[in-house]
Amino acid sequence: MPIMNKAKTLFSFLKMYSKFYVTIITIS
Repeated sequence: MPIMNKAKTLFSFLKMYSKFYVTIITIS
């Protein structure tokens, strides 16, 4: 797997995770 592809996947995962985290904080 190319490094750029790996970085893109990691970035999208991070974005998704942060969105999920913010939702949890807001609800709490």
